[in-house]
Amino acid sequence: MTFESSLAFIVAMIVFAGSPGPGNFAVIAQAISKGSKSAFALLTGITFGDLTYLLGAFYGLGYIASELELVFIVIKYLGAAYLLWMAYQAFTSSTEAADLEQVKAKTGRTLITGFTISISNPKVIVFYLAFLPTFLDLKAATGADILLVMVLTVLVIYGVIGFYIVSAARLRTKLNQPRARRWFNRITGGMLTAASIAVATRG
Repeated sequence: MTFESSLAFIVAMIVFAGSPGPGNFAVIAQAISKGSKSAFALLTGITFGDLTYLLGAFYGLGYIASELELVFIVIKYLGAAYLLWMAYQAFTSSTEAADLEQVKAKTGRTLITGFTISISNPKVIVFYLAFLPTFLDLKAATGADILLVMVLTVLVIYGVIGFYIVSAARLRTKLNQPRARRWFNRITGGMLTAASIAVATRG
């Protein structure tokens, strides 16, 4: 992978990572409802899912998506249902000041949720299969090329979505009035509902 193709890949990944989608909606909602630590845990799960599919694209595992289609459908709807449950929790959250400080998510569960959001879309393999050849020959890719692509992917995802997380978490600290927190809960619930619908309906 040349220096020029690496730069082009970074630019393309920035656009891809920054574009609206269920993962971004869920991460932002997590940041403003439970804080940056929980949001980064969710993002880590999503990143693991993306890397799984990225490796699948490199090693020609795209056929798994079609062979195990039913399994992926079940995973997709389970992920959508859990996001909907998170939305319900946001809509019904207390507006007391202590609520924002005391709400904490279990890291393991959050990681699994993030992974499920990402892995519930097997067509990501197809995306990478169409996307990566623009920058390097998959058949001729070396171990160093694969490692470089993985590192660049992680750096871009954390850089772009991490900015969203930090910004959303700062908004969370400014919610001092019950009325503001009520609207905040509604917005968070709405974003999680949108993420759930996007996960459930995407092809």
